[in-house]
Amino acid sequence: MVGDRGMITNTRIKDLEALPGMDWVTALRAPAIAALATEDGPLQNSLFDTQNFAEITLWVPNWSSMGR
Repeated sequence: MVGDRGMITNTRIKDLEALPGMDWVTALRAPAIAALATEDGPLQNSLFDTQNFAEITLWVPNWSSMGR
């Protein structure tokens, strides 16, 4: 099961644990990420590349009329 943040709560995880073969994927919420990224937190900024970043922006005029 894959759910967006907030959909898979601790209560729902307990329910899922009772189902054989059921696993789940979820994401951390912003406060949890912030707690990990503090100076004394376990997230080591040195593990992340700080160079060679690229930003790609795509602008499509009249996107809604392109018949995606």
